[in-house]
Amino acid sequence: MGEGSGSRLRLGGRTGFAAFFGADMLSTLGTFVSMVALPWLVLLTTGGPAKMGTIALAEMGMFLAASVFAPPVADRLGLKFTSVAWAALSALSMGAIALTPRIGFLPLVLLVAATGFLRGVGDRAKTVLLGPMVKMAGYSMKRVMGAYASVVRVAQLVGASVGGLLVFLFGAQGAVGVDAASFVVCGLMVAVLVWPPPLEEKKAADDEPDNGYFAAFR
Repeated sequence: MGEGSGSRLRLGGRTGFAAFFGADMLSTLGTFVSMVALPWLVLLTTGGPAKMGTIALAEMGMFLAASVFAPPVADRLGLKFTSVAWAALSALSMGAIALTPRIGFLPLVLLVAATGFLRGVGDRAKTVLLGPMVKMAGYSMKRVMGAYASVVRVAQLVGASVGGLLVFLFGAQGAVGVDAASFVVCGLMVAVLVWPPPLEEKKAADDEPDNGYFAAFR
């Protein structure tokens, strides 16, 4: 009975891991698509090449900054909740950019910066979630990390090309809209199919003393 339950748990864990892996790769691909689509949208709406650089800096700068603060946020809110909620918020912010591209340069910079921050938090939460999902699926962490790193590099390499293709097919505004839709797909995949082991998350949280938010960085 216990062996059968363990087999079913591993099967469900592998399904969840496959969904998680696919969502993470789609999110990585979307990050590099937006690196092409958003600056191009700014160039078309403002006509200023220098503003393209400002938009790229706002997005990736906040993305990197969010990676520092994301683990404590995910620890307090839960890894799955953080991934899903931040994907939904990212979809809303990208959708707002796609629907209102001529709202003005400063509001556009703020929206792009917010999108970069949200994406950074969500991506970091998924990275932390990788370990429990691998363990639940019964895979070797070393093999998974090797495959994971390779697929991430491929997604990074083709992301810019896909972004250029989407801009060619749908225009810059349409490409941003497609990127927003990808967030919805990622969030749904994690919400419906990814179920990390709650007991391990609770144990990890209980093992950490509650010394305040910034104590997690020490």
